[in-house]
Order: sequence, then C-alpha cells, then structure tokens
Amino acid sequence: MLKFTTNIVKIARYVVFKADLDTWQRPRDLKVPDGLSVKNVDSDNIDDVEIFRGKRFVERFRKFHDDGCIGVYAYIDNTVVAHWWMDVNDTQTCRLSEEGFVLLPGEAGTFYANVAEEHRGKRIHALLRVSLHERAKVLGGKTAVSHNDKDNEAVIRSNRRVLGKDFEDSAVFIRAMLSLVTIYKSSDRWHVSLGLPVLRKRIALAWSRTCGLGLLVRRL
Repeated sequence: MLKFTTNIVKIARYVVFKADLDTWQRPRDLKVPDGLSVKNVDSDNIDDVEIFRGKRFVERFRKFHDDGCIGVYAYIDNTVVAHWWMDVNDTQTCRLSEEGFVLLPGEAGTFYANVAEEHRGKRIHALLRVSLHERAKVLGGKTAVSHNDKDNEAVIRSNRRVLGKDFEDSAVFIRAMLSLVTIYKSSDRWHVSLGLPVLRKRIALAWSRTCGLGLLVRRL
C-alpha cells in the first residue's frame, strides 16, 4: 500500500469501489462456510473482538459504535475471526467519515476490515460486505464506498466478485505529521484536513462534484 514512507509522511494509493445499493444484489453463489456465523455488532457483543484484536481495538470499536457506525463480526466456534465497519451518511450534506474521507449524501463508507490469517480464502470478507450492504440499505444508504490498498490483490478480487461491474476509481491519500494533516484526491473529490487534538476535532476544506466547496468538521 505505501509507495512512499518516512517518519513524517505516508502516501497510500487505493482502488475505490462504489456500489449502487438500489440495484446491487447478493451474489447467488456466495455460500457460508460450515460453522461460521455473521452477527451485527451491538452493545452486548462488541467486546467479543478482544481475543482476536486486543483491548485497544475494543476501545476503538466502542467509539465507532457510539458514533453511530455499523459493524459486523464473523464467528467460528463462538470466537470472532473477522470484522468490518461502515459509516453511513444518511444526511443531505457532505461530511467526514470515521475513516477521515469525505462521504457524500447517501454514501456508506466501509473501514476497518480484517480477517484472521488462518481463515482467509473462505470468502468471509465477501460475506461481511454483503451483510453491511444489506444493513446500509435499511438505514437509507444509496452507495457503498470502499478504499482498498492497491497492492491487496486478494481483497480487490473479492470486491470485484461481490460488486460485479460497479464503478471502480483510484485515489491517493497522504498522511503527514502523525496524520494531523491529511490530503485526499480522487476523480470526483478532494480534501485537505487538519486534526486538532486539543479541541478533539478535525477540520477539512473539501470539494466534490456533488457538494462543491465547503468546510467540514468532525469530532475526533
């Protein structure tokens, strides 16, 4: 993913997938592996990820949940082996996502996906995406957007399998000064943001074809 890295600047290149949730359909050949279950993350099971990822991730996931994001866990033998989150913008304005990207009205951005190494290759990633898409539609999401590391061929293949011929774009995301400053550019939007830890806010100057130029603010 990182084509250029120093202690100060990180440059990531992404393949961006966008799925029209009104026309998207669950792939008919997608089967659930024996012994696997996919469950929505809620206040009762959010701590289940601790064995898989550790206490630091439990705290982070609680913030995602408190901020209104939706998440899914995949279980084998009652143990979490995979997770994925989505931030749904059900408003009429552009805003910054939990991941720090600009979400247009009706967009649902996926983030923080991970499958345990010993369980990869079983299409668990695809099953989590399907679950998130179905929930996003219920919440009013119109388009699902995901950023995938350009060099992660397995995930890109999985997304193409699930999304079919939906739109594919590319993007560059630059993080500087420990991500206090970020710069993002794709074909239909860009933003420059500044994190203000003292104020617990991130402020971004953003432009998109849909919303034009504007100033966006999000709580850290």
